[in-house]
Amino acid sequence: MDNKGIVQNDIADAQDKVQKPQQNLKDEIKNLNKDIVEFTELKNEKESELDNLLNLQISLQNEYAKLVNIKEKISNEGEESQKEELERNKKSLERVEKSLHETELQWNDNHRKLIQAKKDLNNVEEEVSNIEKKQVNAKDSSEIIKRDVERADRKVKISYEDWMRKKKEIESTEKDIAQCKNDISSKKKQLEKEKDKLPTTDKLVKEVQKKIDKNLENIDTVQKQRDELQSILSKLAIAIEKEKNKIDLLPQIRIPQDYTQLLFENFNYGKISREEVADIISPGLELNNKKLNFSEIDDKNKISDVTKLTLQELIEISTFVASLLNPLREKMGSRLIEVTPDSIQFTQAVVDRYNQDNWQTFYSQKSNKLGLGHDIEGLSDLWNQTPSVFEDYDSKDEELANGEEYFNEFSDNEMTMADLKTVIYRVLVDFLFNDTKNNFGHLETLLGLNKSKDYSTHYMAVGIDNNLAIHFEFAYNNIKANGSYVISDFGKKNIEAKINELKAEQAGNLIKLSDLNSQLENENKNKIALEEELQNAQKGPDMTGIMKLEDDLNSLNKNISVLQDRLRGKNNLSELVREEWIKNKGLLRREENKFEASKAAITATEIELNSIKIDLSQKEKQVEKYNKSELENSEQLNILKVNYETIQENIQTILDDLKEYNGIDQKIEELKEKLINNEKDVAKITAVYNDLVVKVQSYQNVLEYKEKELSDLQEYE
Repeated sequence: MDNKGIVQNDIADAQDKVQKPQQNLKDEIKNLNKDIVEFTELKNEKESELDNLLNLQISLQNEYAKLVNIKEKISNEGEESQKEELERNKKSLERVEKSLHETELQWNDNHRKLIQAKKDLNNVEEEVSNIEKKQVNAKDSSEIIKRDVERADRKVKISYEDWMRKKKEIESTEKDIAQCKNDISSKKKQLEKEKDKLPTTDKLVKEVQKKIDKNLENIDTVQKQRDELQSILSKLAIAIEKEKNKIDLLPQIRIPQDYTQLLFENFNYGKISREEVADIISPGLELNNKKLNFSEIDDKNKISDVTKLTLQELIEISTFVASLLNPLREKMGSRLIEVTPDSIQFTQAVVDRYNQDNWQTFYSQKSNKLGLGHDIEGLSDLWNQTPSVFEDYDSKDEELANGEEYFNEFSDNEMTMADLKTVIYRVLVDFLFNDTKNNFGHLETLLGLNKSKDYSTHYMAVGIDNNLAIHFEFAYNNIKANGSYVISDFGKKNIEAKINELKAEQAGNLIKLSDLNSQLENENKNKIALEEELQNAQKGPDMTGIMKLEDDLNSLNKNISVLQDRLRGKNNLSELVREEWIKNKGLLRREENKFEASKAAITATEIELNSIKIDLSQKEKQVEKYNKSELENSEQLNILKVNYETIQENIQTILDDLKEYNGIDQKIEELKEKLINNEKDVAKITAVYNDLVVKVQSYQNVLEYKEKELSDLQEYE
């Protein structure tokens, strides 16, 4: 066999070695897919079966509550009392039936009278209509004559007004001539005065120089005011910055720019890795690595034993945590924390249980004990048992921090309230910006990211157990909180109010500065104008005014000649208009006589109409009376019908309750047994369902592994 044949055999052997494992993997993947489909279908069947059982559970609980209510009601009021109430309702029903019958008879009688009254009213209205038509015809004829009178009157008025206008035009022209003569006389006198008071050049220069001196004085005054205002504004800017610095020193937690609710939603949906989130939030550690300023009381208040804090101290550190977290929750769009007497109580109950169980949550260097994590059994008892301090809450959370790491820095009787708040602050900073190993579970609880959509009220308090575990206990429901403790803002609102007050003063002074700048600009412009005026004054007096007065006199002399010619023409035209007016007055008198005759005909129909309208008014009142009576009877009928139906409903309710009461204890016991059996069925189906979920997930994990192994083999080939 040559070399080529040997190589081909080697290649064939190699392909066979690769293809056989590939085929085996494909067969395994096929079988896994088949198993996944089979278990998924079974899981869905169990899920549907579980839903049906839960719906049955709700139905049984509602029926049980209904029977218990009926039993309590009849047990409290007594069966005989219910029967007496039944008899009273029956008697009331008889009385209402009788009143209902009597009211219906009254309504029918009144309705017959109303129909007859309406017929009588229609007859009278028809008669009124006929008379009104006659009156309309008479008024139409009178209206035509009236319009003729009005046209004649308008002609008289127009011709008279035309004559008066002509007379006024004559009077106006005469006044214009007189005014023109006065203006000529005035202009001559003014011209003489102007010639007499022409000033000397030296006098003009002195007057302008006075204006310049005043202008320079104004500029100096405004400049000084502006300098003073700028000094005040500078001081205000320093004061505002000082107040802002006070806010920076208050206890608060700052977050990086991209530290948002969307960031953690993207992480939960797998859109961003844990390391990428850590890179974004970890700068918060350095951002909040600072010394906090506390009150003098906090600095002096000694803490003898952090595991035995007083009620007031527990309230103070719990509201301190809420004060730090609520601003962050507000930025994230989460519900705010409430600290209440109940939240202090349920937190202390958890701490007491940890102490009772001597539970070591974290590893202790002091005792060399290993940490056990959360006391699951203890929490389960407290959260689920009845009665319990947690029974009014729909959901609970617990976050724990190792206080031993922090409290070892302090010797006995050395710690103050300020030190304790600093420890809690450092714990919160570590939870919020160094929570990668917990997949950010601590910070999601602290910031309410996992519960704000489901619950409207978030309760929290802080406690410390004997093994120095710091407890942050949360509970949730949708009931408005009552008696919440005040969550302090450390005086931030007062400082912000002071800043706003200073800014308002700053804004007012900036407006004043702008006004002064405008005033200074105007004074500088005025200075330039006065310098130009001084140059003109140095050239001598201005003759422009005298030359204008002489031109005005020449113009007035020409105007008076034109006005006199116009007056003669207007006098001739006025006489012609007066003759037209006298002619139109004669035509108006003839039309007025015809109009008076038509008015007499209208008066006759009005007398007849007024007589019949009196009868019409009486008929209308009669109809209105019967209408009102019918409405009152209808309202009474409606009330009686409602009462009748209500009494019937009461009777039926009592009968139903009495019927249900017979054998009610046996029914309640039967429902109890059904509820217990159904709860057992729910538990069984839930266990099967959970087992199927685990199987499906495990098969899917194996499938992913096999598919990756097949992909690697195909790449190798």
